[in-house]
Amino acid sequence: MKRGSWSVIVFLILWSASLALAEEPSAPQRIATKFIRGAANFTTGWMELPKQVYLVGQREGWVTGALRGPIDGLGMFVARTIAGAYEVLTF
Repeated sequence: MKRGSWSVIVFLILWSASLALAEEPSAPQRIATKFIRGAANFTTGWMELPKQVYLVGQREGWVTGALRGPIDGLGMFVARTIAGAYEVLTF
C-alpha cells in the first residue's frame, strides 16, 4: 500500500513540474486563435436568439422564455457579432 501511495505522489510531483515548464503560445498561434474565435463568434452570433429563448425558458418558465428570451438573444447576438468582427479585424 505504501509503495502505491509513493508512486502516486512521485507521479503528481513530476506531472506538476511539467506544467510549470509549459511554454506560452507563439505569436502565430495567438493570431490564429484570435482569428478563429472571432470568425466563430461573427458567424454564429445569430444562434444566440434561440439559445436565449431556451435558457430563459428553462430558468423562468416558457412564457417568460417566449417573451424575454428574444430580447436577451438580440442583445447577445449584437454583442457576439460585434466582438467577433472586432477580433477578425484586429487579429
